[in-house]
Parts: sequence; structure tokens; C-alpha cells
Amino acid sequence: LAHTHTVAMPAPSAAEIEELAVTYATLILHDDNIAISAEKIQSILKAAKVEVAPYWGGLFEKVLGSRDSKDIDNLILGAGGAG
Repeated sequence: LAHTHTVAMPAPSAAEIEELAVTYATLILHDDNIAISAEKIQSILKAAKVEVAPYWGGLFEKVLGSRDSKDIDNLILGAGGAG
């Protein structure tokens, strides 16, 4: 058996936590086939009692709001394919 080593990961920054929360909210909307908008992202975050900087919802809406569902699926499924 190989020896395992434990490596301590640094705690995520506040911005990283906010980005992750908005990403999850966006994925929830996409999974439910709901159009991605800043207002809907904020609604999910509010229900989860998560506060983020005001620009996050608009940023995600600008990038993903006008894309169709298949295009977003391709973005998600094709991530990390550099090689």
C-alpha cells in the first residue's frame, strides 16, 4: 500500500465563496430549466441566506442569460478538456 499524505488546503477567500454560491444558484436554475437572471440568482441566494456582492448575479446573467440550455450543457460538460 502506498503512503498517503495529508495536505492542508488554504481556506477559500470571500470572493471564492461568493462565486461558488452564485455558481450553485445558476446550476439550480439551469437544472430546473429556468432562465438565468440576476434576480432569480439573488432569489435563490436569499432563500439560502447567502449574501454576495451585488455584481455577481449580473455577471452570470450577462455570460449565461442569453445562451440556450444545450449551449450551457456543453459549457458544463466540456470544461477542463485542455490537453
